[in-house]
Amino acid sequence: MSYVSEYIISTIGKYDPEWIDYIKAVSKYAEINLSEAIMISITYDMACTTAIVQKKSGEILMGRNLDFGTYFTNSHMDFEAHYYKDGKYLFKAIELAGFRGVINGIKENKYSVSLNLRKKNSSITNVYRVFKGYPTPNFYLYKVMLEAENFNEAVKLFSENNLSAPVYFSIS
Repeated sequence: MSYVSEYIISTIGKYDPEWIDYIKAVSKYAEINLSEAIMISITYDMACTTAIVQKKSGEILMGRNLDFGTYFTNSHMDFEAHYYKDGKYLFKAIELAGFRGVINGIKENKYSVSLNLRKKNSSITNVYRVFKGYPTPNFYLYKVMLEAENFNEAVKLFSENNLSAPVYFSIS
């Protein structure tokens, strides 16, 4: 794992140093070695389901389950994160401890997004694509939540990038 982790740091570090910095912080504060933190973070062998419904009142609701069986079978690892920049509230997200990025994001009164897997590639293919500099879907979702101010901007950003794993985003 150390060799793979060093390779990931040297390749991803060129494309996305923020991702590497975050993983180093997770490693430090979770008191696990860097190799474990990296391997946990790039694991995206999940299957998730999102449902979007509109009530008669017009209110739109988005729900999801986390139906996967890897490291994260313990339901105590998810949490709601609130993101701020320069004291201004940006968005909230559901995240998994030690897993860099967002699985669900909500920019209140603007849009919400949920990440869902499309299982076409093998996990090895997905990891290889990380080595080649493709962003992980959950970290890309985090970046979209930071950048897109409305539904149309979010859809545009999701449409413009190749990711390390085959996914689809449910957005409302």
